[in-house]
Amino acid sequence: MRNKLQFVSITLAVLVFLSMALAQAPSQPPEMKDFSDAQKISDPQKKLEALEKIVADFPKSPFLSTVNQEIFNVLVKNWPDQKDKILALAKKMIEAVPEQSRSFIYNNVATKLTEAGILLDEAEQYASKSLTLLEDEMARTLRQRRATVLATLGQIYLKKGKIAEAEKSLKEAYEANPSAATGLAELSEKAGNYTAALDYLATAALSGQMSADARNRLESIYRKTYNGSLDGLEDMLDAKYKKAYPNPVTVEHYKPTASRSNRVVLAEIFTGSGCPPCVAADLAFDAAMERYSRKDLAVVMYHLHIPRPDPMTNPSTETRSKFYGVRGVPSFFID
Repeated sequence: MRNKLQFVSITLAVLVFLSMALAQAPSQPPEMKDFSDAQKISDPQKKLEALEKIVADFPKSPFLSTVNQEIFNVLVKNWPDQKDKILALAKKMIEAVPEQSRSFIYNNVATKLTEAGILLDEAEQYASKSLTLLEDEMARTLRQRRATVLATLGQIYLKKGKIAEAEKSLKEAYEANPSAATGLAELSEKAGNYTAALDYLATAALSGQMSADARNRLESIYRKTYNGSLDGLEDMLDAKYKKAYPNPVTVEHYKPTASRSNRVVLAEIFTGSGCPPCVAADLAFDAAMERYSRKDLAVVMYHLHIPRPDPMTNPSTETRSKFYGVRGVPSFFID
């Protein structure tokens, strides 16, 4: 339920930003300009005042987490005696992100406090919480990787004709990794159960991990089931996707008003393949793309190595993230 509410809130925020952007001339978000100017200030007191003014002037900005992190760094470095203020800001920074993404923030806070030699008891607590969350994340990753190996083992058993062992390994793998669906589809096909085989292959197609050979098998079985035709296959996959991943927000197609400018809005989203809360932001922009046509909205996704290595990250995405000062995902900017 919490994930659904998170997705709804992000989607609504995205749609509001886009509606405003379509009616406005392109410009750099004012808080970003103010932050850039504040970064150039050498006097710590004046820099702190400039950063705090950004927080006061733009309390709902998606850029606020970056500003608060910089305020925290300035405080720890220049006023380590203001412990209550430092801890209050640390709490705000941590609470601003979903629990499953807090490991990085906890550790970042603990590191800064340790380097400054202050609040070491609190630093220990933050580091311990970071470790607990990290271990939970590693356990999830281990289950997924184990499932991948089980799927491979199941395929080996299948090729060796060890049907019982293959079914056991593949079903266990399927609970955590839908890529095992292709092996289960083969077992179902061998048993003559084309309905089950088709369902498994459709699941594999939705996972985004389907090979060209598996796709050919999907189409072949679909033809056998539907009188030699592929008509309706994509509709079937779309329906299965919507059932498996229901969208809690229903959007209406955008109808321009008198205030509509002739510009195309650019939305830049920073995400990560290993970032659970990024799913809500990604789906929110899917909803936005359903509402707006490509002449109204262009979406560019940038992958980063946050919170774990991401194979879709490249020098261009990292350079763009530095331009915006991105320190966490998901983050997005609309122009």
